[in-house]
Amino acid sequence: MTLGELLEALESALPGRVMRGDASATLAAAHDDAVVGPIVVAIARKSSAIDPLASIDRAAAVTALAPLRLAAMRDDAPAEHLRVVERAVQAIDAAFNEESFVRAGQGTRPPTAK
Repeated sequence: MTLGELLEALESALPGRVMRGDASATLAAAHDDAVVGPIVVAIARKSSAIDPLASIDRAAAVTALAPLRLAAMRDDAPAEHLRVVERAVQAIDAAFNEESFVRAGQGTRPPTAK
């Protein structure tokens, strides 16, 4: 998965706007958003991805959010920050799961459990 694809997945899962135009513009403007911006910056830094076409793996994307999670768990942190970070982790997992399903030829949805 590319950084740009991951940003698009986060756009559909997080409150507010993640994307600020294309992926390059989003990376450039990430510092302007106090809640979602740090998520974008952390993922890009951890993966050393400054190019939206750069590959990123699940582990790098999720571990990038660990410091933000810890900060959001502080007693004095707004609860909404933790909710947004948790949604980001779930969105990252869902995006990589979806990519795996597509690669396995199972379409865009996982098979229904019976």
